[in-house]
Amino acid sequence: MSTLRLADHLRALAPPWVVLAPAAAVRALATETGPRVQLREVDGRAGATKAELLRTLAGALALPAHFGQNWDALADCLRDLAEPAAAAFALVFAHAEHVLAAEPAERDTLVSVLELAGEHWAAASRPFHSVLSRGAGAPGGAPAWRVPAIGAEGT
Repeated sequence: MSTLRLADHLRALAPPWVVLAPAAAVRALATETGPRVQLREVDGRAGATKAELLRTLAGALALPAHFGQNWDALADCLRDLAEPAAAAFALVFAHAEHVLAAEPAERDTLVSVLELAGEHWAAASRPFHSVLSRGAGAPGGAPAWRVPAIGAEGT
């Protein structure tokens, strides 16, 4: 799937809500999507553990001070985000190979939380997608994420 197709996907009210995409496609998103998609980037290198990732997400998404630093609280906060000004919202995890690298068993839970957010916002007619992208120079091979890939992963 081309970069434009990734941009089109992010504007759609259809799953998959979480995808793996090549770094080149993610780098082009800002120009491909324009102001119609609000992009929020999370640096995966700051989220090797669940605690680190939740703190990083709290900062990137400006979650409220009462955020409980657990998966249920994240799910609640993602549903309660102030409605984005743009037509769609995309949460981009750069360097996804580092996200939960110290606790890989937690990755499925993160994906489930992100999928629930996508479903919730689609029901409100607002696309909410999450994109996982490996950093430049990351080792190739099978991705450690159980999500569909858009484009040739590993670039």
